[in-house]
Amino acid sequence: MSFYAYNIAIKGPTQAETASYFEGLGEIGVVTPQENGTTVFSSEDCTEKNHIERLARAASQRFACPALAMHNYDDALLWYQLIVNGQLADEYHSCPAYFDYGGRANIPEEPDGGNARTLCATWGIDNAWIPLIEGIFRETKNTTRDSPELSDEIRNFLWRGGELPSATSESEGSQFARALQALPQAMQDDFLSNFSQACIAAGVGDRTSEAASRFGFLQERGRHAALAAALGLPLSVLSLCSVEEEDMIPEGSILIGIDEEE
Repeated sequence: MSFYAYNIAIKGPTQAETASYFEGLGEIGVVTPQENGTTVFSSEDCTEKNHIERLARAASQRFACPALAMHNYDDALLWYQLIVNGQLADEYHSCPAYFDYGGRANIPEEPDGGNARTLCATWGIDNAWIPLIEGIFRETKNTTRDSPELSDEIRNFLWRGGELPSATSESEGSQFARALQALPQAMQDDFLSNFSQACIAAGVGDRTSEAASRFGFLQERGRHAALAAALGLPLSVLSLCSVEEEDMIPEGSILIGIDEEE
């Protein structure tokens, strides 16, 4: 089953201000209620990377605020651009080899980009979370879990049940798991509670958070949920993808560019 999420988290302006701005640009989309000072915008055109980049830069410059443009593409890669005052401040790609990476030679096989210190400072997150966010960035998928002889159904069953093929050693841990275990207990408990809720919002179930905390990420939705939990982002960033998926639109959202009769 395919999965996509594409949206822009904007920290600062109110929901009404954000909606009015994007409506003035002629966008047709949805703006969620503000949570933790952040609203989320999505439109069908945000599937296009150039379009979502342009909108994030424009909104960030207009409101002199940070904006985080994010794509979860088919649960296979997570990409974001962090824009501050209209300028690119950081960019991350969990699987740069998935596409042609802009025709570059020597395409990195590991996750590329992502500056946890910049992201925390921009989003107002305590520096104590930097090692965990770095762990989220650098975690790679285990080749045993992703072996081609395992069907998607089997991999998902193993993952959701908290079980993995025997070739995977729990004792070795993952970068994300080690970073999580290094946190003070109170921070661990706080994160795990938020992570569990984020996994539910992402549609992978709360048991995914338990498995990811031991073995790392099998799906990019797990990585996406972990990042949202660490940054305190609205959970709508995990699923919002324009106005077409009505069941993904949070209550209290503002629809723009759409006739009421529709």
